[in-house]
Amino acid sequence: MMLFEANRKTVLAAFLLWFFLGLFGAHNFYLGRTGVAVAQLILSITIIGMLITIVWAIVDAFLIPGWVRQQKQPARAQLGA
Repeated sequence: MMLFEANRKTVLAAFLLWFFLGLFGAHNFYLGRTGVAVAQLILSITIIGMLITIVWAIVDAFLIPGWVRQQKQPARAQLGA
């Protein structure tokens, strides 16, 4: 149970990171999606990349709850076993 609590990711924290630092991929770093986060960070350095990242971040807003569920799934399975 302590392992689950230590690795727990919340939708609220992910959305707060998305809202304030979403263009830089902070919510993806939080959710353990480091490759995607680095890509967003690199793209947001340029003007054209920033336009792509804006659209990308809007799409991410709809996908965050599913990603948080995916993060919780292994811990839940481990607790059930």
